[in-house]
Amino acid sequence: MHTIGYGARPRVYRAEMKRMLMMSLVILAAAALGWGIAAWTSRPGGGSDAPGDKRAPSVTEPRVFGHARLVARVGIAELTESSGIVASSVDPGILWAHNDSGDAPVLYCLTFRGEACGRVTLSGIEPVDWEDIARGPGPDPDTSYLYVADIGDNTRIRPEISVVRVPEPTRGDSVISDAEVIRLSYPRGPRDAESAFVHPKTGDVYVITKGASPVAYVARAPLEPGTTIELEKVVPVPAPGLLPGPTGADISSDGRFLVLSTYAGAYEFEITGSLQDAFDAGGVEINLPPVMQREAVAYDLTGTRIFTTSEGAPMPLYLSRLRR
Repeated sequence: MHTIGYGARPRVYRAEMKRMLMMSLVILAAAALGWGIAAWTSRPGGGSDAPGDKRAPSVTEPRVFGHARLVARVGIAELTESSGIVASSVDPGILWAHNDSGDAPVLYCLTFRGEACGRVTLSGIEPVDWEDIARGPGPDPDTSYLYVADIGDNTRIRPEISVVRVPEPTRGDSVISDAEVIRLSYPRGPRDAESAFVHPKTGDVYVITKGASPVAYVARAPLEPGTTIELEKVVPVPAPGLLPGPTGADISSDGRFLVLSTYAGAYEFEITGSLQDAFDAGGVEINLPPVMQREAVAYDLTGTRIFTTSEGAPMPLYLSRLRR
């Protein structure tokens, strides 16, 4: 089994620098945009990709989610730098979450009400900068897998990033000793990223870079550990001008909707064909309150509820419900 050989960066220094930067960005965004951006605008150009079925364009009105409400401040003492969440498909009603860099290789279980329900340790894994977590298919067609995206690279020095794949666990405390590490690289050198999702039908892994001009990359299934897979550039991703690109992502269980979070909010895109088409059509803003550092977003299994979290202790858990 391959484990990552990079050492974790000092957590206190990194966290302080991030908080200073994020506070400045949130203040600037609030002043210029009134705590929100109506919709993401599309960027022309780039490649195309068809992550879902080739359906006819939607003739329905865009989906509307209600204002997010605070569900709970999660009482997990170690979960202070929430960077990714995902809903479980094998244990309905729970979410899996993880910290940013500096933590042990641990997945934290919490219910939809924000109650702690266990933790899973990935034995033998050495995290560098875990930034997102996703759910999707894998080698065994009868098994659902979790994919932990170790893709953070603020200084852009990592020749390889990775995704850790494990069969989806159930609630409670446990240790997984057979986690697989899938190594990835960018075609033109290191990039920083905080967002990833796995297509629920193909098992392809998508990574969205961070910065002024985010780009979506893909690693096509089947994904085998033991070799380094070069990511394919897919399409530029629209991003609000004052903010440094997406901080989290999730795709609905049917592959029809994609939600991206930023420090200022979250935006949903309907996928009726390719990602290029979805971004060209524009996104719809999800009503979220301003927070210090929003870095995680997830659908429930029905795609009608969206959970978001931000860094802080205790960690706040927000819920937005579909209205129409």
